[in-house]
Amino acid sequence: MKLSIVIPIMNQHQLTVDCLYNIQKTINEINEIIIIDNSDNDFLSFSEIKKLDSSLLNKLKIIRNTDNVGVRESLNQGWKNSSGEIILFMHNDLMIYEKDFDIKLKKAFEKNKELGAIGAFGAKRIGDDNIYKVPYKMSQLARGGNISNARMDKEIHGFRNLKNEFENVAVFDGMFMCIKRELLDKVGGFDPITETFHNYDNLICIKSLENGYENIVISLDVDHLGGRTTVIENWSEKFGKDKTQVHIDAHPPLWNYGKGKLPIMIEDLYDNDNNVKICGYNLYMNHQLIKQKIYES
Repeated sequence: MKLSIVIPIMNQHQLTVDCLYNIQKTINEINEIIIIDNSDNDFLSFSEIKKLDSSLLNKLKIIRNTDNVGVRESLNQGWKNSSGEIILFMHNDLMIYEKDFDIKLKKAFEKNKELGAIGAFGAKRIGDDNIYKVPYKMSQLARGGNISNARMDKEIHGFRNLKNEFENVAVFDGMFMCIKRELLDKVGGFDPITETFHNYDNLICIKSLENGYENIVISLDVDHLGGRTTVIENWSEKFGKDKTQVHIDAHPPLWNYGKGKLPIMIEDLYDNDNNVKICGYNLYMNHQLIKQKIYES
């Protein structure tokens, strides 16, 4: 099973080199790494790249955009130009420390044929019980039951560690998304329901479940440095709004798309009802039980 890695970038070239350096140290087999370069200055002109091993540099493919096309379109460029059966889309501010992480991803897909997507930080639920109460508020689309084994501050991000090596989730965060090509081909990639990058991760997870696939979070040693592009770059200027307003405006389209589907919830089932080891799950969409699964022991 071949793995492609896709990393959209906008400036911050040293951060990208640091990200690639960690991949170089932790990956077992480099198939291809595709950089979607939306930067002001060409990433390939950055001298620090030369410090990376030739084994990685020879597998590096650069797609250079003269204008910043945004994250969603960058992800679609990566999907269309990649050759892997599974594609890891990741942020350049994510540092991977898990040795042989690619083997772990491949084994998960090989073991579970229903698996559509793998994340590193996920949520058991998206949408509250009164999600379609009018007037709409952003809190109605909130995620709940966050889980991860990432090196992030639990109090700030509000999550617990995984109880199993993997857990099924409703949605996960776009910082790390390993998606089966078969799923992307079926749904036509990342849907442009919003003009910005917001909610592309929620939407692809919802479409995965709609099409009968499963989403999981696995135990991975990663660290998301977080929000570097959002904080530093003035990407919102092209929309004629500040960053907060762009973020607010991006949610109603997902709210409309989710009618009849949201809320989505994964209810964990426990072995001997002792609340220790998860042995399966129930999937609820719009308060209806859609699927029940007991894991193989």
